Amino acid sequence: MEFLHLFPNEETSNRLIHAYLDTVETTYRIVHVPSFWKEYQTFLVDRKAARPAFIILMLLMMSTASCLAEEKSTHVGDSAVVRERAALWIEVSERWLQNQSHKQIYLAIWQIRCLILLSKQVNVIKKKRIWTEAGTLLRQAMAAGFHRDPGNLGQKCTGFDHEMRRRLWATITELELQASIDRGMPSALAGVSSDCATVQNIDDNNLTDEADDTSRSKNWDLYTDSSYLHVSKSSFALRATLNSLVNNLGLPLQWEQVVDYEELVKAELESLPAWMRSDPSDRGGALSGAILQIQLQQLLILLHMPFARKMDSNSRCSVSRMICFQAAQRILDQVRKLSQHQYSFILLFRQDYFRAALAVCHCAYISHNIPGITRKFFSRATGS
Repeated sequence: MEFLHLFPNEETSNRLIHAYLDTVETTYRIVHVPSFWKEYQTFLVDRKAARPAFIILMLLMMSTASCLAEEKSTHVGDSAVVRERAALWIEVSERWLQNQSHKQIYLAIWQIRCLILLSKQVNVIKKKRIWTEAGTLLRQAMAAGFHRDPGNLGQKCTGFDHEMRRRLWATITELELQASIDRGMPSALAGVSSDCATVQNIDDNNLTDEADDTSRSKNWDLYTDSSYLHVSKSSFALRATLNSLVNNLGLPLQWEQVVDYEELVKAELESLPAWMRSDPSDRGGALSGAILQIQLQQLLILLHMPFARKMDSNSRCSVSRMICFQAAQRILDQVRKLSQHQYSFILLFRQDYFRAALAVCHCAYISHNIPGITRKFFSRATGS
């Protein structure tokens, strides 16, 4: 088989794949884990009989996890060996994908497209192109009808296929929106109409050909393998709208508008499910809960920063600085609480923690340089 020589030993591949499943697949849903493990066990028995698409899928899963699971790594110049290996796997995967037919695109092709984008982000490969590539992936998905609910396909697809299409569409839209927010650019989703239903709140073991029965979806407050995408959908329209507004080159938001949108964001934060306030450490709830919090808290910074960065001591600017400071603190607290692999994933994949750190420094600097308000600002912002 052409790509088998690229595989590390079984111990390394097992570690990387587990690291991928413990991070990415607890949030963005790309593969069906039980089906993957079944095919993976067959692969270990007879590697030469594996589907080329499955081999590429595994290479991309390992490349995504390479910088997360390797505790020690040597360097070549200023780049780690594990990153160079991941870059090779990505390059091979892209070449293979380019040679595939554009007329018959099956599930694995969409999974590979999503993983190429994810792996490039985590490994910081052609970082400046991530926003454009995320937009291209979104448009490819729309051209294939992913923005329409698969229930419209009738009997052409099984319940399993319906749900996998919904998961991939939800993943693609989340990736594209976050890439737009990180880059400070409008999202390609602005003005896009979609009737694709929310993913079901079910574990992968319950996803069967009959899974299109929405009665199988668990309660909002129960954590499952798909909880992140299920819960995140409720605030998606608000996040997409605010991203468009804060990146609008026209008139800036007025104070009254900022306050109104702030209330909407706070309402979404208050409505987050109860499992986030419990201890889901035996599952992926810690990472899912952190991202659900962070992606809303970052909006408070984006909304208030135009007022917070003014060298002005009026009450509106002071309030904005306090709100930015508090939101940034919460973001950094969420990141700090994550375990080692999850911590690495969120630092490599997202930019909102960096924006939060800058917001803390910026607000502190401005407050320090406005006479008479430094102590008052920090006492109010920290609640002391």
